[in-house]
Amino acid sequence: MNFLKVQSLTSFCIVTTLAVLLSCDAIDVTDPNFNDQNIGVWEDWTGGNNYTYIEITSSEVTFYYYNGVYRCSEIKRYAIQDIQANGVYTLQPINESTGNESITMGFSRNDRWLHVRDLSLSESSTDLEGGTSQAGSSEDGNEVETQIFNASVKNMDELEAPCGTYPFLGVWEQELSDEVTGYLHITEEMIEVIAYLVPQSCYNVVKLDIESITEVQQAYELVVQEEGDITGETIEQLEFFIFPDYLLLKRIENGFAVTETYIPSNLDVSGELSSCSNR
Repeated sequence: MNFLKVQSLTSFCIVTTLAVLLSCDAIDVTDPNFNDQNIGVWEDWTGGNNYTYIEITSSEVTFYYYNGVYRCSEIKRYAIQDIQANGVYTLQPINESTGNESITMGFSRNDRWLHVRDLSLSESSTDLEGGTSQAGSSEDGNEVETQIFNASVKNMDELEAPCGTYPFLGVWEQELSDEVTGYLHITEEMIEVIAYLVPQSCYNVVKLDIESITEVQQAYELVVQEEGDITGETIEQLEFFIFPDYLLLKRIENGFAVTETYIPSNLDVSGELSSCSNR
């Protein structure tokens, strides 16, 4: 009789343990299209203005460690080498900047969230906040930390600027009046100062060559002069201050300090703008 009680208790424990294990991530291990439910863009706030984004496609997984202050990302791209039925992904680096070792990740979707675990077996691995950490586990030596990612509507183009370049590069705009919108198109070599005249639907453009860029305390100092100036009369010093949602420009005009605020712009400068001088 005691034997039957012990056997029944043992069976109950096994069944209970299996039920707990199977319910952890609600993974359908029989689903041949398991990855389909994970495809998309996912985000996790990591503090301050920083986020980790994961983009999963049918063939690749890309991690974006986004710095919201400088509006740039550390980007790591992987090809999906293998997906096991329990949601374990083997990922192969696509380029040298990502590294040269495969990593193992656990991805499983539970309702609205994506559960993410770094299952890499190497001694050290890149964690989901962009740093390098010792692989492994919690105090019991078995569990791997699970991070919860939400579905994201982030514009992926905003994540492609790699950190290490200047954060002010790109196109910025400010509304000067109902009839004029000002733009700055900034590259590492030049600045295009663009004025869009609303009534005429045309643009005036002045090009400034960048002579030098110096990073100072929380700002960048640029020395510029108008394109084609060989006298040096148009040399000017600018200061750029970068904030999460805008760029602050400081300069001297007629002996007085002038401050201008610009926000990111969607102006397409890849083609030729309609010039007012041709009107």
